[in-house]
Amino acid sequence: MNNDRDGDLKVLNSAIPVIADQAPNISGLTFDFSISGCEVRWISALRQQIEKCGIHQTDGFEFEPDTDNLFRVPFRAMPSLLVQFRNRMFHYRVAEANIDLGAIGGSEQVCRMLVPQAAHWFALVYAELLRVMARRQF
Repeated sequence: MNNDRDGDLKVLNSAIPVIADQAPNISGLTFDFSISGCEVRWISALRQQIEKCGIHQTDGFEFEPDTDNLFRVPFRAMPSLLVQFRNRMFHYRVAEANIDLGAIGGSEQVCRMLVPQAAHWFALVYAELLRVMARRQF
């Protein structure tokens, strides 16, 4: 961090391009966010909330029409996507658009969709960091 105001997104936005450049096998990955088993009404409401909050403007974000996935994002966009969802669901800044949790029945189903892909992404980042550190040890 360069100063006390730098937060998690700043650190990740600085580190992820470096990690991706050093690991071409993960830099091209995309993460699909499944809505399998979700009600059509809920999917529609979530999509409206994503658009209202501008989350769909994340670099590389693509809505998936007519599949079991609502959207996908590339590896490099995951930090921004995750922080945006966190901020729009839980920070509720008055001057910004926020996800209306009442309109989608709370945060549980959104988190059920986000957490598996976030865990996969973090595991890949962690494994890459370990790989680089292990290589430097020898």
